[in-house]
Amino acid sequence: MARTAVALAVALALPMAAGCGKTSPEDDVRAAVEGYAKAFAGRDYQALCDVYFDPQVISGLEASGLPCESAIRPKVSSTRNPKLEIRRITVDGDSAKVEVHTTADAESPTDDTLALVKDREGRWRITPLAAGPQPGGP
Repeated sequence: MARTAVALAVALALPMAAGCGKTSPEDDVRAAVEGYAKAFAGRDYQALCDVYFDPQVISGLEASGLPCESAIRPKVSSTRNPKLEIRRITVDGDSAKVEVHTTADAESPTDDTLALVKDREGRWRITPLAAGPQPGGP
């Protein structure tokens, strides 16, 4: 599916809220995925590459010889009215999997799994799944 290529290039990061009390790892992962979906829908190519994608995803995208933002622009800009619904979140230490349902105008709905890893700064970023189908974009 066309959204799969873009979602593979997706990494999410969202710092924990300061001064608002502690959040659970599941809450932090949820916030990261929701931030990714908002950046995707808003066509914020810079945020997708700089904030949400894991370095492995960026390396894969840039292997084509284009910067990350240029590599994702065609797919992201052509996706109309993308929506992402989180179905289930599973956190295991510094890794997480999020089952999502995605829809977009003129595209078939998909059920996908996003893999996330926590970076050194404690932010969650979307990374490629080790095996199996790759995650889809919102």
